Amino acid sequence: MILNNSIQKNNEVLKKWGCKYYLTLGEPVINTPDKIKKACIKALLLNKTFYTDLQGLPHLRSKIKNKTYAKYQIAYSNEEIIITNSSTHALYIAINAIAKKDDEIILFSPAYPLYKNILQNKNINPIYFFYLENKISIENIEKLITNKTKAIIINSPNNPLGYILNDDDWMVIKTIILKYNIYLIVDACYEEIIFDNQNHFKALNPIKDKLIMCHSFSKTYQMTGWRLGYILASNNLIEPLRELQKITIASCNSFVQYGALEAFNSNLSFLKQFDLKRRYTFNRLTKMQLNPIMPQGGFYFFINIKPFNIKSVDFCEQLAQLKKVGLVPGIFFNEDDYVRLTFTVAIDTLIKALDLLESFINEKRGY
Repeated sequence: MILNNSIQKNNEVLKKWGCKYYLTLGEPVINTPDKIKKACIKALLLNKTFYTDLQGLPHLRSKIKNKTYAKYQIAYSNEEIIITNSSTHALYIAINAIAKKDDEIILFSPAYPLYKNILQNKNINPIYFFYLENKISIENIEKLITNKTKAIIINSPNNPLGYILNDDDWMVIKTIILKYNIYLIVDACYEEIIFDNQNHFKALNPIKDKLIMCHSFSKTYQMTGWRLGYILASNNLIEPLRELQKITIASCNSFVQYGALEAFNSNLSFLKQFDLKRRYTFNRLTKMQLNPIMPQGGFYFFINIKPFNIKSVDFCEQLAQLKKVGLVPGIFFNEDDYVRLTFTVAIDTLIKALDLLESFINEKRGY
């Protein structure tokens, strides 16, 4: 059985079972654009291989500052931005900067397992708001607030559900933050991967002093292996984040940051390809009578398996062993009646895997 809530460990188990079709990793099967690679190579050839400022290249931070203001209408200075070694690192130092042992942080479930792992590593208690079952409202969320509550973590678009918080949702969140004087950590890893002209999130200026935004170059610019992200926080929060940056990594890889500079000139034409796969997968899952929820952003489907009366780990184990298709158990995301499917794989792999999933579903129903 798959017991470790690590998606990488899950893949190792699937491999032992002879799995051939992996719809598991949150990684686009697209090479990093050549102009980003060339910018990195050029930096190497020009010997841009020495330490950078602890917070990252000033001109990279300027690019981030300008992009953030244009997209979210939140004004940051260069000094309020830190280049991090991935958004994972950004989230790690964000949580550690504002919470300590026995504090509580509210997570919206389904929640990416990294959040829980970081919290439990520091003996911080995760408190779940189940928004598959409950309306995002002031009344529902404030039931979870105690004198130990330090923050809410929001991931929009959500991994694994693909849900994008709407204007009303953000108004609720802002109200809670201001009313209870707690922090908001926004995981914006999938900020550009949105469909159907959905809004992302509106300006959060009214709570900038309580806001930490964590971003990644990985998904948007096909730079997963580059391990680069960034964090934005107001002056009152940036110093503890700087200190944590200093004692964890000191500063980020220098020449990779030059590649990231070029990333901001990339187009998002790959979204058309993602959208085609999203629609194809939705149609296939619908024909299987799985009642899929169409993701508004990101690149996952979170599939309800409750009608089969089986736990998510057992479902994934049987599917892998019988059909050689790998999915991720929903229990990893704190929702055991679901499994996660990634649709950004090569189209031939996606078609074959869905064919096999359909066969498995039909057998489960006794067809």
